[in-house]
Amino acid sequence: MINKYSLAAVMLFTVLGAFVSWWATDNYWHQKWTARELETAKAQVAQQQSMRRMEKASSTTLAKIDHSQYQELQDAQKDIADLRNAVSSGTRRLQQCQQQANRKGNQSGQSTRMGDNGQTVNAASTGQTEQDILDLGEYAVTAIKQRDACVDAYQQTQQILNH
Repeated sequence: MINKYSLAAVMLFTVLGAFVSWWATDNYWHQKWTARELETAKAQVAQQQSMRRMEKASSTTLAKIDHSQYQELQDAQKDIADLRNAVSSGTRRLQQCQQQANRKGNQSGQSTRMGDNGQTVNAASTGQTEQDILDLGEYAVTAIKQRDACVDAYQQTQQILNH
């Protein structure tokens, strides 16, 4: 009988030892996985917060640049509109460059230009040349202001990303 009790005790301790061993190993790895998941979650939250800070800084900076560039563009367009009105009313005249080719073909001494249909038109009589010059100036100012806004936005974005 002692052999039966000994065998039963050994079997019981073996099963109990296996269970305790399995429980300890499972508990150990469960804690490791939980810690790793926690670290991953913290890293993701930190990355998202960093991205939000950069987006907020970038949008704030771009809004400031957009506002200042838009204001400068509006001021320049107002100046051009004032100049256009002054030229139209005759209180101000624009100086026109005359090339040698225009002087040879024009005996009256007035500047000439090519009309829409390809014929030479007397520019002094229409006043259209001054308006064309103002149109070109307005296009140039607009293009320059847009380019400056893009350059400022790019530089600010690079500066935000580098920090």
